[in-house]
Amino acid sequence: MSTTDTSISRDNHLLPWLQLLRISAAPTAISNILVGFLLVHGSWEPVVPLILLMTSSFFLYSAGMVSNDIVDVSTDREDQRHRPIADGRVGIGAARWACIGMFLLGTLCGAAVGSRSLLIALLLTLTILLYNGPLKRTWAGPVAMGLCRSLNVLLGASFLQDSVTAPNAWLGWPPSVWWVAISLGILITGLTCFARSEARPESRRPLIVGAAIIVLGLAGFATTVLTSTDSGKLERIFPLLILLLSAPVATRLLLAIRSCRPRQVQFAVISLLKSLIIYDASICLLFGQPNFFYALIVLSLLLPCLLLGKWISST
Repeated sequence: MSTTDTSISRDNHLLPWLQLLRISAAPTAISNILVGFLLVHGSWEPVVPLILLMTSSFFLYSAGMVSNDIVDVSTDREDQRHRPIADGRVGIGAARWACIGMFLLGTLCGAAVGSRSLLIALLLTLTILLYNGPLKRTWAGPVAMGLCRSLNVLLGASFLQDSVTAPNAWLGWPPSVWWVAISLGILITGLTCFARSEARPESRRPLIVGAAIIVLGLAGFATTVLTSTDSGKLERIFPLLILLLSAPVATRLLLAIRSCRPRQVQFAVISLLKSLIIYDASICLLFGQPNFFYALIVLSLLLPCLLLGKWISST
């Protein structure tokens, strides 16, 4: 970044907050909500609960990003000095108040949908705080982060109507919801293990372990077809589709493991984060048939993710 670019960035009071929120990754949380809602209702109607759930997810995700930087401010001053709180562009007091406000707004939006949505929003808030607090530097940290994503899918599926019934439903949710939520949770657990070496990768072991867990999560996505009641052509080739979509991610992971360099690790993490939207779109393609509308709308979330990513890092 040139001196001119740096001065422009520092003069822009909005940019540090967008960096703090990691706004370029927020569309991945929204896509989880769209998938969860579609798996339960077969469409994105009624619209009002869907909008409230997306808003709830956005605020809770953003609060999690801010609380992460608040907790990590001391280590960021050594390893990630460009972070907004670490370099002083955002005051830690203002960040704390913003974090509290977003947690409250996210919970209130969930409450506006119903008691089940409120419960999931509260569980998601608790899991975020546990991850950013006592669990972060333990073996349970990546698991907690994965649980956050699983809960985000369940948040999207949390609006249930009396008319909505599903065979083999557990706690009101069809098998497809649980399958996608668990698969995503496993994938994010692996990604978190992998990303722990982003700042200073010291050995290949955590990268290899993280990559192995990521592969397990991708296998879960590929076998989501087992929960589909259709038996069309797409169902037969769906595992192959996931395999093809995963090729660029696999390449990034292998390059990062081979080089064991921060830049390559970061590229791999960002690549997989963006690919979450593609995987969500593929699930919508599978369960939103014969209408490609749902998959295309979710896939369109990749556009703001890519555009914002040019100025604001996802990690």
